[in-house]
Amino acid sequence: MPTWQEWREMAESSLADARILLARDQHRGAISRAYYAAYQMVTAILVKLGTTLPAGRNNWDHDTTQILYWYAISNRRTSKHAQLMGLRIAFNDLLQMRITADYRPHLEVTAEKVGSLVAKAGSLLGVLHELLDNDEV
Repeated sequence: MPTWQEWREMAESSLADARILLARDQHRGAISRAYYAAYQMVTAILVKLGTTLPAGRNNWDHDTTQILYWYAISNRRTSKHAQLMGLRIAFNDLLQMRITADYRPHLEVTAEKVGSLVAKAGSLLGVLHELLDNDEV
């Protein structure tokens, strides 16, 4: 399993990819990479916190990661508590739009919605980076 630092690096790479894809009007790919950037950064924090995986698993599933973000991260008393609480909806929106982009080709994925969610993924990574840099997690 990757270290929390490796998860953090993967998150940054995924966010950079999302921004490139968005600039190229590849909205489905952009939202997928934006979601994974958020997922990877949340996973970095969970690993850093020493959160254990369910038995027999080598990674958290997406629904469990959503729940763990709520309980293990956004509920923590940190200098970024209010921002983390606000971003919990964005994290879920990223997952739902990624599912739409990947598995529902008949539904439209708009540039406006994807651009907003890529920005929110960037905000989530930024807040979590600050917590790591300030040793709050």
